[in-house]
Amino acid sequence: MLSPELDLAATLAMSLVPTLLFLGLWRGLMWLRDDALVEEARRMRAQQARFSPARSMDVDTAADISVCAACGSRNPVGMTHCWNCLGELDG
Repeated sequence: MLSPELDLAATLAMSLVPTLLFLGLWRGLMWLRDDALVEEARRMRAQQARFSPARSMDVDTAADISVCAACGSRNPVGMTHCWNCLGELDG
């Protein structure tokens, strides 16, 4: 059996070491991140959400949609290319 002081020191070490390792990893990842790349990804995601036909089209009946043969995504009637895979749509 260990002395109470050694037991306390071991307990503190076992709780502090993982915390310090995590904080070191976090700081390292923050140092490595590329803010310009993150902002470009956010801008592209916002643009995709703004122009995505799946979000904006009002499809009430099956006659209002055209299904892409290549990927199976739903597109508004009248589109010539699929918004998802850019494949050509049949009239």
